[in-house]
Amino acid sequence: MARDRVSATAGHGTTTAARANLSGLWVLDPKLSDEVTGTLEAIQHRRSALFSGLGRTEGGDGLPIGGANLGPDRAVRYHLSARRLEIVHREPSLVITPDNGAPRHLYTDNRGVSVSALGGAGQRVAIAGWEGDALVVETALGNDRILDRYRLLDDPRRLEIITELPEWGRPSEPAQIRRVYRPVNADPGM
Repeated sequence: MARDRVSATAGHGTTTAARANLSGLWVLDPKLSDEVTGTLEAIQHRRSALFSGLGRTEGGDGLPIGGANLGPDRAVRYHLSARRLEIVHREPSLVITPDNGAPRHLYTDNRGVSVSALGGAGQRVAIAGWEGDALVVETALGNDRILDRYRLLDDPRRLEIITELPEWGRPSEPAQIRRVYRPVNADPGM
């Protein structure tokens, strides 16, 4: 697996961390991934039960108080629906092109990016940076915030994306969805 070596000075010394090159054509492995629609519906049900247990009532928009943060909004479903990804990664540039939409241009050095009218997802604001061996992308989609952790797995080679929906879970326990992608040229039985 190709890796870039990056040195960072923090406090008293220099540390060297290996950063994975995420480039490739990737296809969703449904056997290793959470089923997105069912998982989102379960999250919405738990969240609705939490609000009803608190005696919350509907607001003027017909939604329970908390509005767009309550349930799976279209932008979040759209964000999670890619079955195939093409990734071009040349530090610090990262371009992710899902089969269901336009390319996302990100920078892995914590620079923010804002995109309007992206497919069905509306306004997006994203920032990406490394936390150890994981690339963490924080995206604001309307009233929802999404954290995606991209990590390469070995034996066999896979791309794991853990998506956290902080506003949809408890503060100490954000809702999570795991998606695993295999390289397009890999044997599906691996």
